[in-house]
Amino acid sequence: PTTKPTNPNIGKPTSHPTSKPTLHPTSMPTVTPATNTLTQQIICGYQGWFAYKGDGAPINRWKHWFDDPASSEPIAGNLHVDMFPVTDEYDQADLGISHLLMTDGTNATFFSNVKPRVVLKHFEWMAQYGISGVFHMRFMEGLSTSANNREWK
Repeated sequence: PTTKPTNPNIGKPTSHPTSKPTLHPTSMPTVTPATNTLTQQIICGYQGWFAYKGDGAPINRWKHWFDDPASSEPIAGNLHVDMFPVTDEYDQADLGISHLLMTDGTNATFFSNVKPRVVLKHFEWMAQYGISGVFHMRFMEGLSTSANNREWK
């Protein structure tokens, strides 16, 4: 049997500055990227595929944080990511609480890309670090004709 490596930094304080969660990106000096060329632009892929049960997404389950199938519980043995997210810059109302315990005894929290403030925070960070734009990507497996599923994907 294989075991997943543990991250010794989970639960330790971070060294980066925190910001107050907001519905709007903070004002910061940015350069407006050219919209007529990709020359000298930094373009990244953005996959809004993280979800947790009860976040409002039609799939209503932990997705990409913990092993699939949908029955996977949000516990340490099912953790599926290589790096644990730092969540102190997200609004607490946008975070899902797992059964994974941090070293201080609190439950680990995870973000969902269905939450608008989470996506705004990601784009704020990208602007802050000079990313010119993104290609938004979705994998269309399991397509459904349901209106809710189309909105999610």
